[in-house]
Amino acid sequence: MPRANRYFLPGHVWHLTQRCHQKKFLLKFVRERRRYLRWVFEAKKRFGLSVLNYMVTSNHIHLLLKDIDEHLHRCLVYIDLNMVRAGMVNHPADWAHSGYRAIQEPAERYAVIDLQGLMGLCGFSDVRNFQQAHRQWVGEALDGEIAVRDDRWSEAIVVGSLAFVDRVRSELGVKAMHREVVQLGGTYTLREESEAYGGDFASENDTLRLDNAISWEENIESAET
Repeated sequence: MPRANRYFLPGHVWHLTQRCHQKKFLLKFVRERRRYLRWVFEAKKRFGLSVLNYMVTSNHIHLLLKDIDEHLHRCLVYIDLNMVRAGMVNHPADWAHSGYRAIQEPAERYAVIDLQGLMGLCGFSDVRNFQQAHRQWVGEALDGEIAVRDDRWSEAIVVGSLAFVDRVRSELGVKAMHREVVQLGGTYTLREESEAYGGDFASENDTLRLDNAISWEENIESAET
């Protein structure tokens, strides 16, 4: 019997089945079935996977999952690495006034970030697991290509799957008539006209660098004199 085609749209509930190679009973022992569930648990911690139900048999597995939109993770990390891209610090933890520090070292009072809300959107219910996953996302991004500014997160009206972008475009109605849907890899964006941003953000003089940064203390002293 042919296998159904595989499709992926983020943010949905999925029933996944997996059969052992050549239908062999590779999970016939309890230790193998426990080991498989351990792998699922590690995936849950790492990616914020929401497991709704499962069945591990001797030769196949059923999983009922709700995945989290990966674009939220990407945007979160993109913001975290802003000062790294600017050459101000080597790691987002080194910049005191950042959401990264607020997530990893939550304030007991006057907290700015809705940590519980963010955890829920990312698929986590335990703070420590979310913090560990957050550190891992940032670490993987630091090992990758982060030097180039990605204008999807600053010059697009919508970023996400094609279905999500099309839905928002439809909801915007006439406001989105002249907006263009652009695909880059597996990500789709609804782009604003370039002129709307070019005058304010395109200049090299606006780039944040150590040599044109002014500290708060220097600014206060200047104002007092």
